[in-house]
Amino acid sequence: MEAAISAIVGDLINRVVCFLVRKYTNKVGEDDRLWRLNQLLLRIVAVVEEADGRYITNSAMLKQLEFFVESMYQGYHMLDTFKYKSLLEGITAEEVRYSPTLSIRSFRLKRSRTMDGTRRSTSMCDSLQSLLQNLEATVANMNEFVILLMGCERMYRRPYDTYLFTDNFMFGRHVEKQRIINFLLQPADPGAALMVLPVIGGCRVGKKVLISHVCSDERVLSHFSSILHISGSNMQSMENTIFKNNTKTLVVIELVLDIDDEKWIKFYSSLAHLSGGSKMIIVGRLGKLARFGTVKPVYLNSLSQAEYNYLFKMLAFGNTDQKATQS
Repeated sequence: MEAAISAIVGDLINRVVCFLVRKYTNKVGEDDRLWRLNQLLLRIVAVVEEADGRYITNSAMLKQLEFFVESMYQGYHMLDTFKYKSLLEGITAEEVRYSPTLSIRSFRLKRSRTMDGTRRSTSMCDSLQSLLQNLEATVANMNEFVILLMGCERMYRRPYDTYLFTDNFMFGRHVEKQRIINFLLQPADPGAALMVLPVIGGCRVGKKVLISHVCSDERVLSHFSSILHISGSNMQSMENTIFKNNTKTLVVIELVLDIDDEKWIKFYSSLAHLSGGSKMIIVGRLGKLARFGTVKPVYLNSLSQAEYNYLFKMLAFGNTDQKATQS
């Protein structure tokens, strides 16, 4: 009997020791991976911020920049997820510590919650490891992008231009803005038809704000003699009044609803008097409006959860790292 009891106790002690060692090892490994993630994000942020201040005309570089920005948001979202997990674990530990008498029912609930938490923790660790591998590959292939970025012209920024506490602040649309500017500054062939770029996105995704920032860019302002903003309901009244001037003009038209092809052809023909180099931007929600474009449309999607999380921290703390802000 004593031998059986001794064997059971020894097995329990061995299991407890193995559990504690495994938990400590996992914690150390998790902290190391989070530290590596933070270091990789610092390098990516430095490149993204530098790219945000330069004019990028290379479409492949814009595609790379879009990938860097997406990786940055995902990385910071993962960091916040683990911070929230650590906070919950601390709260659970305090509950157990200050609850000397726990019923069987509450114990079972806590045990079930712990098992679920363990499964979620394993899944999160796998996601963290996968994200780390992707970011390490991204940083390793970033040197060529940085070299090409140094050859891009630097933007002129007015004081407080990019501060977050402004009414018309634009967030997360740098790549789309550069694509539109590249289209507007693209030289037009003599005698070519008016080039039209559709900008299409859902409700409240920032289409008007994006176009406003594009039209206020110094290179766009100096490239066009005038910029006209009209709505689809005023198309017929505008045909015989404004477009008789032979000047290089940027026409921005907002179409809330779809229009007939005949009506569009008539309106488009009325722009023939504009000077060569004039451009048009169509702003609307409907994907069918892309048929009126002469170039590939720019689509705006809603921001992801990771992007909203990043934006919230910037608005609330002025920094992505709350500790750094408080110190």
